[in-house]
Amino acid sequence: NATKDVTYVNVSNCNASTGYEVVDFGGRDLGGNMNWQFFPPVVPGMTNAWTGAASSDPGNSANWSQSRCPVPTDAILVKADAVNAMEITAAATTYNSLTVEEGARLTLNGDLLTVTNFLNVAGTLECKGARKLVVGGDLTFASPASLVSGDGQVVLSGGATKTVDAHGARFCTLELDATCGDVAFASDVKAERIRSRAGSAMRTIETSAGATIEADGLLLDGWIDEETKGLTLKSATDGAVWKLKAKYFATVRGASVR
Repeated sequence: NATKDVTYVNVSNCNASTGYEVVDFGGRDLGGNMNWQFFPPVVPGMTNAWTGAASSDPGNSANWSQSRCPVPTDAILVKADAVNAMEITAAATTYNSLTVEEGARLTLNGDLLTVTNFLNVAGTLECKGARKLVVGGDLTFASPASLVSGDGQVVLSGGATKTVDAHGARFCTLELDATCGDVAFASDVKAERIRSRAGSAMRTIETSAGATIEADGLLLDGWIDEETKGLTLKSATDGAVWKLKAKYFATVRGASVR
């Protein structure tokens, strides 16, 4: 179901049947066209809901409420009443935001899924094998069962302040990459590996009062230069206790803790 997208093209008598299907957003079908689809203009942030009416393939336009495959500005909603559960197998996929309803299931079986803004999983997100999920905004899992991480890697990326509320979900690898801004953990965080990569800017990792950051292996690197500690670890409530636990090893440098 490979396609080529164009915008605001008025076309007639064009035969594209020997190549890709052409998807035209905002253009006009003047007749006589083959292997073309015409849709209204895309409004950034519009909801495109997964229905799974035809299959589990998100590359099939028949599976979506907008009758077209998602574009990077769509707000994706994976519905609990979908006919077929959604499975991403493409090498790289980008969504604007992603919500998985309670009772819905999304399987990540491609190499990379990037969610530019928030990811909210009330249902289940399963990462098959060593998949990579990059999130640029807030990250929420509703329960421990909301994440089946396999060997997957969840990466927090981009400078906006993020809130992570895991509700007991356990990560395989949780990484704050070098571009990540401040992160607030609203509940306990558990993972096999937690890594905070040093960047060129200051970063604060904040926990809710009494919360625990727990991992088998822990690397928190705030080293900017010899005079600058680039990482602050603290509670959201001044004077409140919080815990940092490493089962096997921990490396912390360039950090101030309070």
